[in-house]
Amino acid sequence: MNLLVSLGMTACLSLNMATPPSNNLRSLSDESRVTTNDVAQTMEEIALELQADPSCTDGVLEKPAYNEILAIIDARPALRNEDIEEDLLKLSIAGYIFDPGANNIIASTVYVAFEAEAKGAVDEANKWRDAGYIDQNHYDSAKHFLWSFRCMKNILISEDQTRAFTINYEWANCLLDNYKAHYKARLNVYLKAGYDEETAQGGARADALDFVNSLKLYNEPLCLQSIDKFNEIFNEDNIMDFHNNYIAREYSKDYFFWGEKEHKEAYSKALENGDLCVNVSNVDLALTLSVYNNVDRWYSGALN
Repeated sequence: MNLLVSLGMTACLSLNMATPPSNNLRSLSDESRVTTNDVAQTMEEIALELQADPSCTDGVLEKPAYNEILAIIDARPALRNEDIEEDLLKLSIAGYIFDPGANNIIASTVYVAFEAEAKGAVDEANKWRDAGYIDQNHYDSAKHFLWSFRCMKNILISEDQTRAFTINYEWANCLLDNYKAHYKARLNVYLKAGYDEETAQGGARADALDFVNSLKLYNEPLCLQSIDKFNEIFNEDNIMDFHNNYIAREYSKDYFFWGEKEHKEAYSKALENGDLCVNVSNVDLALTLSVYNNVDRWYSGALN
């Protein structure tokens, strides 16, 4: 899984918060339905049903406070690196679906801290690899371990926020294609309705964020009820990341300081103890059951 490589956001997702009025738009909502080939197959049926939901077709964010985060994202210069832009988009989705079932969202300061720690984790993992401390086979596990470890030590981010946000990042990986398809379809609707490009982009982004949020809220309780549904949505990469994020959170508790020395020591100990999943080929039934049966490793909602 890629994490944040640098800061920035694609210009084509820039948002002007002028909101398209809802009249004339819902009558065009059938145009926002995409073909089954355009949506993630694992969530295809419910995705098609949710696409015409009014909250996903009105051009207005269900979580209006998130506009503050979108303004921060849009203030950054656009980048030409598609991988960077896609990582930032996944972080943006993870932030929007942060608090399932509620209108409260993660604070903008906390969101920026998550982005900063993601960038720091990638930079540090790159440094480790370039110096020969890790090889390419260990790179992904190092990135995720470092991101969760660093977030746990950031004074702006709580343990529960770290758990929920990194879990939602995996949801964002699964929902990314759904976001893109709905964004594209809604953008076409707004442009055909006569809205200028900037306003159309803003409305399409609002609809796409609401759409993937609804899709996640629908599927998450189904995953709690059925491991088959869980395995339908999450693949081996997600399970590996869920596990390594959890291991990093646990190991971080043994350290008061959190410099590179502590990062290396904690990561090395986790490797020596066999606690990390280094390669996706090591994701077997036992690890899948371990992750699934411990909901704090993959469920982003509040834990009792």
